[in-house]
Amino acid sequence: MQRNLFLFILITLSVFFLMPVCPGAAESRNRVKSTDLATLDRLIESRDGPDLIAVMAAWCGPCIAELPVLNKLYGKYQERGLKLVGIALDLEGPSAMQPIVDRLKVRFPIYWVGEKGVDAYNIDRLPMLFVVKDGKIVEKIPGKRTTKFLEEKIIDLCEPQQ
Repeated sequence: MQRNLFLFILITLSVFFLMPVCPGAAESRNRVKSTDLATLDRLIESRDGPDLIAVMAAWCGPCIAELPVLNKLYGKYQERGLKLVGIALDLEGPSAMQPIVDRLKVRFPIYWVGEKGVDAYNIDRLPMLFVVKDGKIVEKIPGKRTTKFLEEKIIDLCEPQQ
């Protein structure tokens, strides 16, 4: 009887502790979504569209280094109205960025548009940050930014416009 109880507890604990390492066992809370350019354009142009768009790729070291900062600032300023989305340009599809989004626990939406986004949005460097106002991209900021720069830009976007 004790042996059966011991086996039951051992199996239960094994399943509990091994579940997160089994592929597909734990679904990501934030899936990188494949989208086309027309849908992304409609998102940008919508009244509830993003204020900031972070353009990235899984192979881009500065992009990945900046993600935790963007994620933290998103958490801090989301309640003040910040709308941030990411655009992934990887050739391999959404699956290239997904492990990074999972590992870093990125909370803002990430859309994959692939290489067609490079020409459509005139992206010549990564990372790239787009500032959106009134449904239009009004500023393109290339390169990795400091935390201070990003926070100041976000505070400016969250201030009520007069």
